[in-house]
Amino acid sequence: MRHERGEVSAESVIIVPVVFFVLLLGVQATTLFHAANIATAAAAQGASAAAASGASELDGERVASISVAELGGSLSSPPEVKMRSDWVEVAVHIAIPRIIPGFPRVIERNVTERKERFVKELDR
Repeated sequence: MRHERGEVSAESVIIVPVVFFVLLLGVQATTLFHAANIATAAAAQGASAAAASGASELDGERVASISVAELGGSLSSPPEVKMRSDWVEVAVHIAIPRIIPGFPRVIERNVTERKERFVKELDR
């Protein structure tokens, strides 16, 4: 088996960019999934705080923002808290650094939780 001169260089020119692309694709996918987990956790904690008896929308926003900061995320916009009669919904938008074009720059997660009701002992 005889190798031609320059064969290794030609193979390297093809293989190295493919390896780098696959590596960067893995980094981008990992970043995307990590940001999704941060957004879900922050929205859940914000919804839990806003759903507590006597809590307000600001409580949910504050807790969600603090959660994102503690987990190392970056908010693309302030958390949105919607209070209804029996439910609280919190939406968190996390900014994602884009390494490869075509991936989203922002990921959004929503969590809905039932409001806590305080019932006096005499009313039970």
